[in-house]
Amino acid sequence: MKYLLIVLMSGLGIQLSYLGLGTANSRTEIFLKEQLEVRIMDIQEGKLAMDRATTESLRRYGELVVEDHTKMQRDLKDLAIQKNVSIPFQLSDKKAKALSLLMEKHGTDFDKQFIQMMIINHKRDICRLKSALKSKDPDIKAFAEVYLPVVQNHLEEAQGIHQCMKQARP
Repeated sequence: MKYLLIVLMSGLGIQLSYLGLGTANSRTEIFLKEQLEVRIMDIQEGKLAMDRATTESLRRYGELVVEDHTKMQRDLKDLAIQKNVSIPFQLSDKKAKALSLLMEKHGTDFDKQFIQMMIINHKRDICRLKSALKSKDPDIKAFAEVYLPVVQNHLEEAQGIHQCMKQARP
């Protein structure tokens, strides 16, 4: 009975933390795990662009994404280890499905899907990093301060490439 109560309470704690009602530690853990998974996704998308993009600008952008997000991932892993947070090594089903859909694309269809995903992903990342600037955890706040400008730059570049692609269409 005591074991069942502990299991139920821990399950409730997990649910509360996902609702944003948990402790600063649970919010930090959620942030780190989400960001680590996002980095896995972004790095894989960037590598695909390096291999499949039809334009040099998209291939270079893919390289930039891989380089910068690999640095972010390394810093996130260091933080996770420091804070004793388990590190995810694979994508959730939702992200794996989105990556799979991108992998099915080729040629200009790939280019369009990739740049649209980059714009959406980087807008989402900017929101999360801006929220992290308000974190009570000084390490999370410092991470956001360092990498928010990087992600904002990625978004601006993606939007510029997207605009050029739209203008180049017949």
